Amino acid sequence: MSNPEQQNLPEKTRFILKGVLIAFFLIALRVWQLSIVQHEDKLQESRLAGRKTEIEKAARGGIRDRFNEPLAENKLKFQAAILYSDLKKIPVVKWEKDEAGSKIKVYKRKLYIKELSKLLAEELKLDADRVEDEIHAKAAQLYNIPYIVKEPLSEEEYYRLNMLAKDFPGLKAIRSHERIYPHGKLASDVIGYLGHIGKEEYETILQERDELKLYLDGLEKGADLPLPEGFDTPGSLKHRLKELEELAYSGSDSVGKTGIEAMFEQELRGFQGKKTVSKDSSGHLIKEYPGAKSATPGKRLLLSLSLELQDTAEKLLALSEGTRDTKVKIGSSPTKKADKQPWIMGGAIVAMEPNTGEILALATYPRVDPNDFNQKNTKNIHRWLEDEDFLSEVWDGLTPLSKERFDFKSQAYYDEEKTLTWELYLDLILSKGSPLKEKLSSKYRTVKAGVETLRKNEEEPMVLDLIHLALDERLFSSELLKKAGSLTLSDHRAHEQDFNRLLKGMEEILAGIFSETEFKDWREENEIEFIKEMRAKEKAEKKYPKPYLDYLDAEEKRQFQSIWERNKVPFALTFLTGKGIDSPYTRALFEWRKELESGAHEALFWADAYHRLKKLLKGFEEPLKESYLATLRSYADLERPLKAKWKIAGKRGVNLKEKDLAQAFHPTYGWGHGRSHAYRQATVQGSIFKLVTAYAALMEKERSKIELPEIEDLYFKSGQEYFVGYHANKKPIPQLYKGGRIPRSHSARIGKVDLLSAIELSSNPYFSLLAADVIRKPGDLIEAAKKFSFGSKTGIDLPYEIPGKLPSDLDTNPTGLYATAIGQHTLIVTPLQTAVQLTSISNGGH
Repeated sequence: MSNPEQQNLPEKTRFILKGVLIAFFLIALRVWQLSIVQHEDKLQESRLAGRKTEIEKAARGGIRDRFNEPLAENKLKFQAAILYSDLKKIPVVKWEKDEAGSKIKVYKRKLYIKELSKLLAEELKLDADRVEDEIHAKAAQLYNIPYIVKEPLSEEEYYRLNMLAKDFPGLKAIRSHERIYPHGKLASDVIGYLGHIGKEEYETILQERDELKLYLDGLEKGADLPLPEGFDTPGSLKHRLKELEELAYSGSDSVGKTGIEAMFEQELRGFQGKKTVSKDSSGHLIKEYPGAKSATPGKRLLLSLSLELQDTAEKLLALSEGTRDTKVKIGSSPTKKADKQPWIMGGAIVAMEPNTGEILALATYPRVDPNDFNQKNTKNIHRWLEDEDFLSEVWDGLTPLSKERFDFKSQAYYDEEKTLTWELYLDLILSKGSPLKEKLSSKYRTVKAGVETLRKNEEEPMVLDLIHLALDERLFSSELLKKAGSLTLSDHRAHEQDFNRLLKGMEEILAGIFSETEFKDWREENEIEFIKEMRAKEKAEKKYPKPYLDYLDAEEKRQFQSIWERNKVPFALTFLTGKGIDSPYTRALFEWRKELESGAHEALFWADAYHRLKKLLKGFEEPLKESYLATLRSYADLERPLKAKWKIAGKRGVNLKEKDLAQAFHPTYGWGHGRSHAYRQATVQGSIFKLVTAYAALMEKERSKIELPEIEDLYFKSGQEYFVGYHANKKPIPQLYKGGRIPRSHSARIGKVDLLSAIELSSNPYFSLLAADVIRKPGDLIEAAKKFSFGSKTGIDLPYEIPGKLPSDLDTNPTGLYATAIGQHTLIVTPLQTAVQLTSISNGGH
């Protein structure tokens, strides 16, 4: 009997075959449609990289003086960059056939990046391995934002890379702009400079934008919300939100940090443009979509400043720096030259048009070069900021003390430079007749005397601290002390600075050797595990991933510093003597030594130090050479606590270390680089304030219908009492007057004075008596001062202006009242406030 399933088999087969045929027909129909009907459209789509929104940065507005002379402008800059999103189109892996016909796995993207790195290294004189690391680590993280490999490029380099970019996906030759200040330091404190937007600034902008969005969302939902502070209408709020969105700050943007650049940041910045486009795989434009918006350049600012007058004012300040001395006044004694002169005195000149209040010149000294901040001139930036990095380099002898001077004969600026020797250091921190200085220059002049004194620990704390700063007695053995004991502390400090210069040069040489040898080997064996460990740590600490190259750079620095700190003295001894065990490091040092001995590299900052130290060590026996080098310390080694309660840089003897004492040559509030003396620093005004006292007295005369006094200004002593002159009725005026002490005049015999002659001859008793006997109450003098802008900001369109300070104790302090009447006591003002005062007088009070 036959099986029924076998009888139905042909029918099932026919059914399956029909299905297969139908499927093939549909596939063929789709292939025909794609290849014939939609061929052109699909070919175009295959070339598209998809829609992209391109951002067009706005050109920053220029800054010019009143005569349209440029003070800040934009300069074309060429950059070489990598756009990693283009590299993503290259497959990571591709199977290819080798010569034998076998399939092999080829890492196409990795090989391409290596080839591209070699190209960039050859064209731009870079290190190929470093470029390759940067592409993998940093360009990959930025992805669709160009990663700058090198800037600026020459015009020739730019056009060559631009041609090569057609054949090398991901390579970009970019035209951009950089901010330049064509006149360098001129008016730098007015103009300001740009810097990367800080985290707080960026977050403040984002927070304001988000708060405005929330407010508008609330209004749309019908909520009854009060307008945020600073807005009159919802329309003004919407305008501000639109403005913030169009300004479109990113975390990598540069913004104005000081001066006009900061005060008018939003006006200068302009509004970015954007457009949506499609491009093919070669980067050629296929289509630009509607809705594009061009960038709006920032506004050009025209200042009231006259560049020519500003230039003259700054030259006068630099010229006067070498012709004036710091003066001091103690008690009632005459003003005299200070025993201790600062390295830089500083000053300001303000020129104001009296009828309009326009500022024609706002000069300050010392100056900075704003171009250094744009060009990332790190050494100069530390100098302008006067930070610890700069101060440590000055102490170590790596950077000289420097101040700008002006030569009238040649009409040119120049830098006066001095190394911070032991003598100069003491001159800057101690007065001329200081007993401390006398002891250090005579009794404790030598290394031997200093070491013995420290070991006995029997001197006053300040002496011990200063000797400690010059040397560490713990590093001197008895044998070394016999040999080096006759050296002076000054000699020893000079040797320390030479040694620090030499070490700086050696460290740069050997860091390169370490990178090419030991660290290269370490990377081959440990890099993968090391990066895995760092990524795991990031994940555990919930941090965003950093470029792996940052971790490798930090690890390389850590490893090298470990080797360097252990071996820097032996390395230096090898370099200076030419003796040492064979290693990649010593071979490099021997090669450099050979070149130095032949007269090469004389321009290097440490070449002279090498020759001096080599000569010095010839006088030491072999075992003591390394021992003496080990006594030569750097700023980083100054960790011991101080014994005395020094007042240094605003600190009052709390947890002070030798480092703090080493910085004592630097004034508490700095020399004033980048902090204008014209409006960001205040000082006692002095006799110019007598005009305010005169004004207050004249107002009282007008109100009370009284006559102003006449006196005879004459300083004399009768018995045990001092007098400052006579009233018009011949009655002597005691210096101790109505509970206070009247300051005497600079000259002991000025003679008879009224208001005008008292101003002309600067009579101190006269104005003190006006405050005591004519002005109704001390508060009236303060109110008069406020009318002349003292005690508050003038409102100049520059950031960080300070208001100065008016005394607050005149009702209960007659001595303070008399001192304030002549511009002393706790009255401090800015030069800009003084200019406003004098302008108000000259234009009739407007």
